[in-house]
Amino acid sequence: MKSAIIILFLLLLLGAACDRKQGKVLLQIGSYTMTATEYESIKKNKQYSQLSTDLLHERLREEGLILAYALDHQYDTIKQITKQLEYIQRFYASTVDGYVWNKKVKPHLKVDEEALQKAYKRRNVGYDIDVILIPTREMLLEYLDPEVKVNTVEGFNRLKEEVDEDERIKNYTYTSHYPFNPMGIYLENLDQLNIGDVIGPLETLNGFFIVHVTNSKRGSLKPYEQEKSIIEQDLLFGLKEKYIWESQQRIFNEADPIMNEQSIIEMATKFDSSKKDWPGIDQDKVLMEYWFQGEECTYTASDFMEFVRHQPVFTGNLSDPNDVKQMLKTFLIGKFILLEAKEMGMEEDEEYLQWIKNRTNGVFVHRFKRKKILPELKMSEYEFKAYYDGNPEEFQCFGESKIKVYKHADYQQAMESRQLLQEQTQFHEKRTKESTAEVEIIEIKMPNEKYIMPIIETVIKQSPGGLSMPVKVGESFWLVKLLSKSGEGVIPYSLVRDRIRQTVLKKMEKEVYEKHISLLKNSYPIKVDLLDT
Repeated sequence: MKSAIIILFLLLLLGAACDRKQGKVLLQIGSYTMTATEYESIKKNKQYSQLSTDLLHERLREEGLILAYALDHQYDTIKQITKQLEYIQRFYASTVDGYVWNKKVKPHLKVDEEALQKAYKRRNVGYDIDVILIPTREMLLEYLDPEVKVNTVEGFNRLKEEVDEDERIKNYTYTSHYPFNPMGIYLENLDQLNIGDVIGPLETLNGFFIVHVTNSKRGSLKPYEQEKSIIEQDLLFGLKEKYIWESQQRIFNEADPIMNEQSIIEMATKFDSSKKDWPGIDQDKVLMEYWFQGEECTYTASDFMEFVRHQPVFTGNLSDPNDVKQMLKTFLIGKFILLEAKEMGMEEDEEYLQWIKNRTNGVFVHRFKRKKILPELKMSEYEFKAYYDGNPEEFQCFGESKIKVYKHADYQQAMESRQLLQEQTQFHEKRTKESTAEVEIIEIKMPNEKYIMPIIETVIKQSPGGLSMPVKVGESFWLVKLLSKSGEGVIPYSLVRDRIRQTVLKKMEKEVYEKHISLLKNSYPIKVDLLDT
């Protein structure tokens, strides 16, 4: 009995010692402190994890100096920073691999052996599916009433002809096996369909699908162990997509948003991409009305501008009304899931508290650099040209070259063409399917300002006979085949000016940064530094 008490006492002492160790201050500069727990958390961050220990510690000391300055100058009271952190919090709560996802969803994303075996036995039948994908409801309304189903082959083919010239709408075919992603996420018993069946329009996360089952094939199954990981990935993908879809539908049903079409069109029309602003817009103009916690709310142009300026990540074109609508939906999703996260106790969660502290420190460092360092990065055209003239070896290239280019409308078309061209070379014969590219033979004599830098760089890297990956040229994508290359030349200044500007400014930024760090060292001497111990 006595020995048991002694062991328990020793375990308690050991636990207390571990707690003290985790709370131990490793770095203190001014009002800024970093504990052992915070140090371990920082090391896991992608922007720090690749650094050597010495470089990591040097960077942490420098950022510690900046954070001491930030705390001394009350960065945490600056309205713009407060708003930015509010959006960061919302993003963390609502994104995949964010708080709600990891706490509520991820634990249930599991597929047991029984489900895997069941799925495996159903994969011997594959369906050839012809798909029309219309990205938005607004586009769908241009061709169909979303409440009227397309349920005949004739109706499908007629729609296919109508949308053929519309580049916004995709039409493709693929062979699908159980669980028939992505269709199987939204339709039950898809494996009971028959050849000739037409389904749609079917609303999904990616838009509206109209599908036509053109054929079915029954084949032999590969060994289970070869298929197991693929089946598991397919089933997990379906579970994830289904959760996201159902969650979004629940939010939209509760919010019941009403979009003001005319105001959204005006918002998109007035966006100036060069200034990243909306000159002349009425900031009180209502873009959307919605319900939240039993109250009717309005979302104005001013709210949307705030979203664009503070949301960590969003996708879409601010000049496209349909994309603006998707951003409004993103706002709603973030708002509702943040509420759910708070109800789950996120703001008391130790992992979250450490995460938000790291992000807050990152925002403070970024603001310091933007306010103190960037204003000093001023260089003239003369200095850029001087760098070009003083470093001729950096801009040497070939003297003459002859290339064969295959021009395509989009990246996917270029990749398919590249595969066909490689097959022709490999098998020394023409395939039954030919590339649809526009072909041109081009001779380039350097210096030459006619062709963009990516084309010049492609020629520099290639050997005769080589076929490049797609290179974006204007609105098209080129495949470049090098026919010949000889001599020596120089790349014109106009083609490398942007690269020189980046190089020179990066060097100057380093010098200005080091100057400010030196000044901070005088103002904020390090009180505790146990990083190397």
